[in-house]
Amino acid sequence: MSCKKVKKIKEVNDKYDYVDEYPNGEGDSKYVACGQSTYNELDYIYENKLKKKGITEEKAAKAFCECCEELKNPRKRDAYYDCLEKKLKIKID
Repeated sequence: MSCKKVKKIKEVNDKYDYVDEYPNGEGDSKYVACGQSTYNELDYIYENKLKKKGITEEKAAKAFCECCEELKNPRKRDAYYDCLEKKLKIKID
């Protein structure tokens, strides 16, 4: 699915296969996982960082999709947040 057609965060997660090699977040906090199903990191970022800034799920999902495609895996958190900030024209705390 093209990022332009994405409307839900689940659609972004469904595009990627992810095996959590660091259960309970031990050792991977400096990275962002696209495609995580057990602990949905993209949903967490939306609920805790973007939603309070007035970003809709659809806008967030499109930005997540584009950043997941543009950044090489493993995606460093700082680079991923920089990508989101540029696409959404906001500052992430």
